[in-house]
Amino acid sequence: MIKIEALSKSYQDGKQFTTVLENVNLTIAPKQQIAITGESGSGKSTLLHLLACLDNPDSGSIKVHEQNICLFSPRQRDAYRKKSIGIVFQKFNLIECLSVWENICFPARLNQNFDEPYLLDLLEQLGIAKHRHKMPTALSGGEQQRVAIARALAHKPELVLADEPTGNLDDKNSGKVADLLFMLCRSHQAMLVIVTHSAKLAKQAHLHYHLSNKTLKLQTND
Repeated sequence: MIKIEALSKSYQDGKQFTTVLENVNLTIAPKQQIAITGESGSGKSTLLHLLACLDNPDSGSIKVHEQNICLFSPRQRDAYRKKSIGIVFQKFNLIECLSVWENICFPARLNQNFDEPYLLDLLEQLGIAKHRHKMPTALSGGEQQRVAIARALAHKPELVLADEPTGNLDDKNSGKVADLLFMLCRSHQAMLVIVTHSAKLAKQAHLHYHLSNKTLKLQTND
């Protein structure tokens, strides 16, 4: 269970302060999938960074199993992020000097929970088993994003954060990759928070929120 309460965040540019999040509240239940839409610059990525302990709020709290991660020390933040968070980036962020298999294994080895049958099954489910010995640059954009999804799930995190994961893909690949991401998070019982501009993709989540005027508003997926 993750509970965000009264979360606010602003940035300073010279003498000017810009508030991007103000008094945001959100509860994410175990296994739940949340989609967040909003205009560019509305604060969607900022919210993901706060959930990933990559930034600190000005005020408010993010409680994970009743622990306020905003109060963690740098070492605690690193440990939490390494063990509990899987991140899928829009631009893939694969390590180009490592093979597909090495990219996927990296977070599992880092967490000392390397499970080869589990990882091989991930490759099969994502349709990239035949590419395991290739370098990322030899793959298409859709294939690279599938590798990124496998890497995000490799260490069995309880929370997956996806920041515009289909933003660099064409419509055909976008739909396939999104379906796989939602399916795998369900089957591995991971919470998912996905930031997207796609209303179609947002409808696949259990709950859809729209971020505007610095706060989240629950949407109805009609």
